[in-house]
Amino acid sequence: MTITMKKLAALGNVSVQTVSTVINGKEGISDGTRKRILQLADQLGYRPNATARATRTGRTGCIGILMNPIPGGSQQSPELEGGIVRELARYDLYVAKGYLSLDANAKDAELPRILREWMADGLLLDFPMLVPPVVESMLGRSRVPAIWINNKRYADCVYPDDLGAAKTATEQLLALGHQRIAYINPRHRETENSIYSHFSGVDRETGYAMAMRNVGLEPWIVMAPVGGEKRANDPEELIYQLLGQPDRPTAIICYSGATDARIAALRRGLRIPQDISIVSFCSNEDPYLAERTVGRLVVPFRRMGIEAVGLVMHKIEHPERQTPPKLVPIDPVPSHMLLPPAIQ
Repeated sequence: MTITMKKLAALGNVSVQTVSTVINGKEGISDGTRKRILQLADQLGYRPNATARATRTGRTGCIGILMNPIPGGSQQSPELEGGIVRELARYDLYVAKGYLSLDANAKDAELPRILREWMADGLLLDFPMLVPPVVESMLGRSRVPAIWINNKRYADCVYPDDLGAAKTATEQLLALGHQRIAYINPRHRETENSIYSHFSGVDRETGYAMAMRNVGLEPWIVMAPVGGEKRANDPEELIYQLLGQPDRPTAIICYSGATDARIAALRRGLRIPQDISIVSFCSNEDPYLAERTVGRLVVPFRRMGIEAVGLVMHKIEHPERQTPPKLVPIDPVPSHMLLPPAIQ
């Protein structure tokens, strides 16, 4: 037998309004009555009717996450998702996931259900790469309040301060006396829909170059191709050759993944950070994070998830307003992971 609010009221010898007030956690009911109704609801296995509540309030209690179907096209970070889910729990909301077709000829019937039907109060868009026009069009037609995650836009988005973090890390190295600081910038042979079409590729390099030029030094940017079979100009080999020069860098900043730099330095017999300081952007899921010799710039995916929820909740309340971008800072490199240059 399905236990409704009306049946619960009859069994508890109270009004339906009293039951509704208790179930929805509102004030105005005595502690004794509240406790009695909650105990009765628990004994009978009462569960609120989400459909009826959505019809009554105009809210589904759901926030949707839309992702890119292309492999690597969405972040799908456990840290990011953990931040989203835990923050939504504070609002007593749940998550539904869906993939958004990138087919320019897609019909409404092919859209994710959370766009075709009234299933979500708002959307979090896990589209950090270049966004095809068809995606913008679909979202515009849906009119669902939406926030972009890790996508640098003029409004309605949250993203990390990659430029500021790279600039600060470079300034930390300069303050220690480093002048020969190289920046390892990866380039993919197929940039479309790859991680290297992300805004961070430009922002991290720009932040580094700004800090170098601010003290009158020319940026030292090494373009390291990635992807495909191992070859003579892969990142590890390029860095190995770089570290064999008489005027080699005394410090290296990596766009991501310090593994190549670490291996190249070890092959040259260099100690980290005594002989060369290495800084790299990373996430909390990166396996080399436990390596205590590398200066880490940890992208705050968890914090981005938390901030994204706050932004979408505000957007739901004010759907007609554009929300200013939320820039999430990246903590600077811990000072003990960097040392002054061993050579001048």
